[in-house]
Amino acid sequence: MPEATLRSTRTLLVVEDDAVYRNMTVHMLTKAGFQVIEATDGEEALRLATDRHPDLILLDLKIPKVVGFQVLLRLKENLVTAHIPVLVLSALQGDAEFQQALQYGAAEYMVKFPMNYQELLDRVDELLERP
Repeated sequence: MPEATLRSTRTLLVVEDDAVYRNMTVHMLTKAGFQVIEATDGEEALRLATDRHPDLILLDLKIPKVVGFQVLLRLKENLVTAHIPVLVLSALQGDAEFQQALQYGAAEYMVKFPMNYQELLDRVDELLERP
């Protein structure tokens, strides 16, 4: 099956409060063929993940209402969402944040500034191929 066709069957949830960064990311993923839903805060992210069952979640850590680390913990504690891989996209570059994200259940961690969109697309594809 061609890559674009495979992507069209996949839904991604982008959780990002920065409108410019969110719009660029959503545009890039949509152009690549994915179905994309958006959340601007942690509460909305948890609701959409539970209701829509995305194939992958791209999660910023510094978001309003429920911070990213708490969103990650709640996703992994919920039987409905625990299986969904989470790619953390954060401006936080410290090793402590990276380690904490992995301990809380993130599948991958990428620093988003500066963002290499081809690298992001490659990581998304790779995570979606994992069993």
